[in-house]
Amino acid sequence: MKQLNNSECIPFAFRIYATYEVEERLTDLKLHALIDQLNPNLRSIDNVDGKQRVREFYAMTPEQAYSILETIAVLGGRKDRLHLYDPSAEEKKSENLAQEIEKDHIERLSPFAFSKCKIPVGATITFIHQGTAADYPFEEYFETAVFRHATIANGTSS
Repeated sequence: MKQLNNSECIPFAFRIYATYEVEERLTDLKLHALIDQLNPNLRSIDNVDGKQRVREFYAMTPEQAYSILETIAVLGGRKDRLHLYDPSAEEKKSENLAQEIEKDHIERLSPFAFSKCKIPVGATITFIHQGTAADYPFEEYFETAVFRHATIANGTSS
């Protein structure tokens, strides 16, 4: 864990969620191959400077990863080698913060909507473009309108 958390490039520290004891080194590569066969879209793969970068990260929850390990343990008759760890209070706090940041990130990626700015239907929208202002009553169709190079202000608050 110390080696994983040594980088300043990761926003949050890694923590142990669960472990599965194995007898051979590099068994994780076999697990990665199994996950890739089941669903290759889960692996983090991106292109950097024209080169494909395949990483050891998967788009799944800890619970989903644990379920895979649990299935392997049960099929192999070695559930005694599978261990689930309870997070500390500090780890729970960090996880909650990470989830909140992820929620905010997803919100920022969503399309603009006046309703997100608490501008109600019926409010007056002042559209200013190159020094010329025009007032528009806010209707639902404005939710999908795109204004470029303009300032949009809620006429009731200016």
